[in-house]
Amino acid sequence: MNQYRSKRNITLILDMIGISLSFIVALSIRFSLLTKTIGVDVIVSTYVSFFAYALLIYVFIFLFKDNPRLERMSYREIIFKTVEQQFLFVVTYIVFFFVFHKADVISRLVIGFFFVCNVLLCSFARIMYHNYCVYKTNKEREK
Repeated sequence: MNQYRSKRNITLILDMIGISLSFIVALSIRFSLLTKTIGVDVIVSTYVSFFAYALLIYVFIFLFKDNPRLERMSYREIIFKTVEQQFLFVVTYIVFFFVFHKADVISRLVIGFFFVCNVLLCSFARIMYHNYCVYKTNKEREK
């Protein structure tokens, strides 16, 4: 009886897609739909550069950290683990604003939308991947 094991690289790719989509949604809601002001390009470029730094740190930490296998986790554990990881990612992101003395351009709406979208998209992707792993395991057992 072989068990299909989740792969760290696939989980990382799913997270990166979810995080990037969340970032795009948060910025577009805040700076395209809610307000159009002079200087938005400067603010958005600051957000993008800090996002790139935070994402690189997230990838390096994720690759060197021992992550529990998704196929062994319950939905609740997956969601709590995702909330924890995304909270740390958003805190890292905010720290860049203070380190580079750009704290005056932080938008609470962007950070809020960003965190909520991160948790929703990453949790959804991980749960779908968990279901895929369980499905593959059950298919192997039937053989």
